[in-house]
Amino acid sequence: MPSWSAYTLIAALVTAAVVTVCSSCAKQTPAPVPPQSEPVCGGTEDNTDPNAPKTVEDTRIASFSFSASTFGSQNDLLIPKRYEFSAAREGDVVNCTCARNGNEHAFTADPSFMDELQDVVARYDFAAGNGVDRFTAGLPDDFGGTFKVEYAGGERIYFSDNQSIFCPDDAVADLARLFYGAGRVYDVIEQDEAYVIGHSNPRALILDVRREDEYAEGHIRNAVCLPNEDIQAGKLEKLPDKDQILLIYCRSGRRSKEAAQALADAGYWNVFEFGGILDWTGEIVKEG
Repeated sequence: MPSWSAYTLIAALVTAAVVTVCSSCAKQTPAPVPPQSEPVCGGTEDNTDPNAPKTVEDTRIASFSFSASTFGSQNDLLIPKRYEFSAAREGDVVNCTCARNGNEHAFTADPSFMDELQDVVARYDFAAGNGVDRFTAGLPDDFGGTFKVEYAGGERIYFSDNQSIFCPDDAVADLARLFYGAGRVYDVIEQDEAYVIGHSNPRALILDVRREDEYAEGHIRNAVCLPNEDIQAGKLEKLPDKDQILLIYCRSGRRSKEAAQALADAGYWNVFEFGGILDWTGEIVKEG
């Protein structure tokens, strides 16, 4: 069954506002009639196929694509971005991509990756949304979700709606865990974004990877010190949760990138690097 999150409520409110504005404009200035193929502002074009099958027999995924907004998500493992994933099997190799707000990473995986992907598709019953094809004019481009799953035997699942992502937030988190974990990649973000995430998400940890003496001389408030040397040596006792959002910085940005990659290689999938404290314009505190 579809999971209606706070995101869906936001989409509904935006749609209502668009309709109100458009109605007001229409009363003041007559507008030309748009082409039949384009829905009017605030209107919805619904090409849903009511006869699309809601189950699939095949489990051998040949290709997969997914794109969804997480603005308004109630899952603390997700940040407010647009998540995009793709996977296509070619022989004994699976070519994959993952992206948050367009920061795309490409990697290859072995065929067992598709089995794990099918587990997610089945667990959240993606097939129940098959055949939905709706578009509401006037909504932001980042709203809604689309996914397509094609199987080796010819069956497929397709869903597209710019007001809803259909699947629950947990499904997006599981896909992110699978793709970013397999790809062993991290994202580089701006410092202002790191500040917002670090101060608004309870699952976020600001990680200072400089030496302890550097940390004592001045660090970002609430940051935890875990030197890059310890990370490279695999001393990760301070980081027991591999799902945790890690926001990493150092002095100038070199060690933070090294640490971010080492953590991604160690299985941490929610890793974000945001440069050095030399460029930080926020508060800096000292020990003692």
